[in-house]
Amino acid sequence: MKKITLFAVFLCFIFTSCEKEYTGSPEGLKVTVKQIDALCTSAILEIQEPEFKKFGEKSFVYNGRTYNGAFSATFQPTNSSQRGGINNNGVNNGLNRESFQVILSTKPSEIRDSLATCLAVLSNMPEKFYYVYLVN
Repeated sequence: MKKITLFAVFLCFIFTSCEKEYTGSPEGLKVTVKQIDALCTSAILEIQEPEFKKFGEKSFVYNGRTYNGAFSATFQPTNSSQRGGINNNGVNNGLNRESFQVILSTKPSEIRDSLATCLAVLSNMPEKFYYVYLVN
């Protein structure tokens, strides 16, 4: 009986110490991403956190490489001085780091800008799409 009790305690410990899987919505979720490619304010990004990769596409192939957690994105302005994260050359404005953080959204920004915006997109983008807001 003692062995069964010890075994039951051990099982409880194992199950409660495991990391809990995030089961929420991607709306408003802050994730670390890596830029795969970009053009204007459109980009292909790859989620870096293993627990959030499910919000992107699995086994997305782009230019001969396979990515897990990839998604299409449009960078959104957060105020009139920030027009998204990518300039018209597809270069991440000052974010040419290995990775950076964004907030995922299924809704576009309500900020209306009178400046012209480049609407070009890359070919072969993932079907999964989010509007993203840079985290400074």
